[in-house]
Amino acid sequence: MPDPRPRPELDTRVLLDWLEGRTDPERSDEIAVLVASADTETRRLVDWLRSFRTAARSLPVEPPPPLVSQRLRRAFAKRNDTLPPTRIVTVALVEDSRETAQLAGVRGAPDLGSPSVQLRYEADGVEVYLDVVADRTDRTIRGQVVDPADSPSVFEAICHGPTGTTSSIAGDELGGFEVGSVHRDSHLLVLTNDELVVEVPLDLRDDGALR
Repeated sequence: MPDPRPRPELDTRVLLDWLEGRTDPERSDEIAVLVASADTETRRLVDWLRSFRTAARSLPVEPPPPLVSQRLRRAFAKRNDTLPPTRIVTVALVEDSRETAQLAGVRGAPDLGSPSVQLRYEADGVEVYLDVVADRTDRTIRGQVVDPADSPSVFEAICHGPTGTTSSIAGDELGGFEVGSVHRDSHLLVLTNDELVVEVPLDLRDDGALR
């Protein structure tokens, strides 16, 4: 026969541990006896927790973004003191499609009115490739980082400028990244995977191809 008195020892945490099998066998048997004779509110709570667990199991589980997974792995490595020191590299511009177009001056050279510019940077073996696409007010930057030292491959991209900062964690596991709504006065792109920080100077001026 149910006992109408409340069971404060059967709180939500205890009941959830019991339902999910985290309670040792002896204690589990004790809780089962208590639940069988529990008051109405406790039995309602048990029914609700069972329904919640059934609904939760039916929901699809999406994997976290690559950058989040990478940072979780690094958090565990940090606890074990196995993280390498952070490297900071400032890359230099070595190729700019705007200059290539201006120097060519022949038929077949890239159109200076194109809204897209390709840039390549390098330093200390690190290479960065950028494709900058302009609209009327902002820029979208897509790119890839190549690091021969084989640091973690997923990068966060952060653009800095006088009018603010724009960032994106939409990096992929091949070193690719994309950041949108970048203001034309942004002068520095920082790419980081927490182990390698790459500083990329930017010139998103309105002349040349970026009109």
